[in-house]
Amino acid sequence: DELASNGRPGIWQTITGSELDDLKGRYILVQIEARSAESGELHAAYTTNDNGNSRWQSFETGPDWQTFEFYYSVPEPTRDNPDVFALLPSVSVGAPSTDIRSITISVQP
Repeated sequence: DELASNGRPGIWQTITGSELDDLKGRYILVQIEARSAESGELHAAYTTNDNGNSRWQSFETGPDWQTFEFYYSVPEPTRDNPDVFALLPSVSVGAPSTDIRSITISVQP
């Protein structure tokens, strides 16, 4: 799937259909493989767009590829909204760009 942007810093992906059905009410692991030319920041969040979110998780990036991860317990929805996964790089003036190699969301036992 393609990630979306609306001209603001950051990107996001909506999660719908069978992918969303697989995550509802489950404990998930989110992994992001990323780097930046210099020391920088990357923020990630999973939101149900309904009744909960992981809050922004913050990571320190550098020139080497690193895998950043966080866990989140996805609540059962109370409405029929898509979930959203979002990434936000450091937005301060002069901040280095961030390269993303992979994003994985997996259900945990």
